[in-house]
Amino acid sequence: CKSHCPQHIDISAMMPEVSSCYATGDLDEANDKILETIRLTMFISIPAAVGLGILAFPITGVLFQSGQFTPAGNGTLSSLYYSRRSIQTQCVKAAKYVLEHGSVLKGYYYFNTFSGTLKIGEHYFG
Repeated sequence: CKSHCPQHIDISAMMPEVSSCYATGDLDEANDKILETIRLTMFISIPAAVGLGILAFPITGVLFQSGQFTPAGNGTLSSLYYSRRSIQTQCVKAAKYVLEHGSVLKGYYYFNTFSGTLKIGEHYFG
């Protein structure tokens, strides 16, 4: 039951090969295919698990930073959207500031409108 197809990384494609090996009675080849699949799965899964374990805290910190979604949650964002104030004016002001002064936001991970260490316009960055 030797496969004449080139080897590639497609674990789901191993099922028909294993089934055909069992159907023809070539149990040794079927076991080799199963072991190859397990090795390939572990080759991908173990480094991925280690990477996620190492990066879990930084990823969680970025995704769930305190105060990040407060304006959306307390209605400030929707009230601004439906008010007569121009959101576009604030965006243009922020863009001009960055173009004139360069990016000063390196190391800042969230923003809000009530507290932070750096203030640009009406936004505080922390």
